[in-house]
Amino acid sequence: MEELIDEFEAESDEGEIYTVLTYQRVIETRLLSGEVRESRGAKRFILNDGSPVNWIDEKTFKIVLTDQVIRKI
Repeated sequence: MEELIDEFEAESDEGEIYTVLTYQRVIETRLLSGEVRESRGAKRFILNDGSPVNWIDEKTFKIVLTDQVIRKI
């Protein structure tokens, strides 16, 4: 299962504004006692239109389809 954990705006060098969504995989494990534990897994970044985004650093991302670099505002 994936969970939306963040949503923020990022800007290109040309001044275009994009909304980036951050999803994180949540892994549920059931113990013999019946207790359910959640573990957090990998994060995935996409634009609000569904286009994939690669993480470069905390404030810098690259839109996969266009190779355009955007920076968190």
